[in-house]
Amino acid sequence: MYGKLWNKINATEWPRKKKHACFLILNTLLSALCGLVLWLVIRDHLKTEKILWLICCIGYPAVLFGLYGSIFYLFKKDQVEDDGKPESVLEEWEYTEKKTCDKVTAEKRNRYAAKNQKTSRLSEGK
Repeated sequence: MYGKLWNKINATEWPRKKKHACFLILNTLLSALCGLVLWLVIRDHLKTEKILWLICCIGYPAVLFGLYGSIFYLFKKDQVEDDGKPESVLEEWEYTEKKTCDKVTAEKRNRYAAKNQKTSRLSEGK
């Protein structure tokens, strides 16, 4: 269930955080829906308060399988992915910082080279 839902969401062009949030919400709702179906099946056989069983039948699958299951699946998915992109949020930040630093360093080198060219031209002209 997790894999099929993740593959459909991952096929979109959304940002990574939006994909994760959408997966978490949809998986929690689908798990709650499965709990509701379970409650609809067993509700006539219950001799106690039916509303309490409704809350338990919807709440436990939603939290345990939907919320926690999604979180663990995404953690595992982030660790397994190895397509050259950062594997975690921290690595994504470090990757972005490195790209930014490399870009800034390259710009500084270009400015320094341009400044040295102007200086060397001026010293040759004297």
